[in-house]
Amino acid sequence: KRRVKTGAIRPLTALNEARHIKLVSKLELGSLQLSDIGPSDLERLLRDLEEHLDGKRRAQQQAFQVVRCAMRAAPRGTWAMSPLEGIQPPKAPRPVTG
Repeated sequence: KRRVKTGAIRPLTALNEARHIKLVSKLELGSLQLSDIGPSDLERLLRDLEEHLDGKRRAQQQAFQVVRCAMRAAPRGTWAMSPLEGIQPPKAPRPVTG
């Protein structure tokens, strides 16, 4: 709500972020403590997102951005090496031009 009020994001963007947070929390990753999340958990999350979001690449990318943002906000020293290291996030489809 604060980000919408300050104009940092649009209301629809905030609604989409909230929807993605809710989805991620329902998947297996949501039951883990932040410090217990590893690369294999993130790879499983990407597979789960693909299944739950029915191949909608942009929605998968947005949901993964929510996870990445949360992990980047974790206190320093949570992991020896970030679980995001080496993980390729979903790529949004390129716009069709022409």
